Amino acid sequence: MTVGRAVPDGHPVVTDDPGPAEILAAAVPSRRIGLPWRLRWIDRGFELRANRKSLPADDPGVRELRIASGAALLEVRLAVSVQGRRPVISLVPDPTQPGLLAVLRIGERANPTPEELALHETLLHQAALEQPYRRRRPVPVALLRRAAEIEGVWLRRVPAVGDRLLPRHPAVLPVDADPGPVAVTIGGFDDRAVTQMQAGQAMRRVELTAAALGLTAFGLAVPVEDPDVRRTLTGLVGPGLYPQVVLRVGAGEPAEPRPVPVGSPA
Repeated sequence: MTVGRAVPDGHPVVTDDPGPAEILAAAVPSRRIGLPWRLRWIDRGFELRANRKSLPADDPGVRELRIASGAALLEVRLAVSVQGRRPVISLVPDPTQPGLLAVLRIGERANPTPEELALHETLLHQAALEQPYRRRRPVPVALLRRAAEIEGVWLRRVPAVGDRLLPRHPAVLPVDADPGPVAVTIGGFDDRAVTQMQAGQAMRRVELTAAALGLTAFGLAVPVEDPDVRRTLTGLVGPGLYPQVVLRVGAGEPAEPRPVPVGSPA
């Protein structure tokens, strides 16, 4: 498959069906060395599977694996989209195969959206930050919330200092354009495996959206699976919501680019 760039509307021109090599190249596979999941090429698509040795026996470990794998899946989706095809996703399609996390089929021809092109371009050139949050810049929480909602989950701002969550206080109630940095949590309306995969995709979309805006998002060392932490987060975001990951978003000083593992802090 070849992808042309010199077209008036800025969209790539697809001259053949995308194959595994083109998709993996567009998804920056060099960032995936040593991670606990793998992509397996099948007829007109991929299976996203956990590496057998990396499949945890405990629930917290499985949740973290699904979130990281969901982040990887978002990148592969973008890689398919920018090559002029529509990705068709099935999350956790077979409960009898716990290692099968998702199936991605390469669907019909479709021009990528400007947002998909921008996020993929950001993915290819995302830089590390040596000194995060040295500068203060408004964080458009509303845009980050929209990015999460595209993946079928929610995003809420939560008060935090460092990696420590704070009780709710009027002085730190969520706003849509905080001078930053801000802490946000992403989650769903239940705690199913599918929801955890959605949260991982949302996390990566939020990270890339922040990067496209000149911001950076780091995962906070908040053990969401801990019952006490889960109760604190639920008290901050409201009943009936299931937080899955906590990020801090702000402006920093860019450094020399280096490989960044999917879904991990820069």
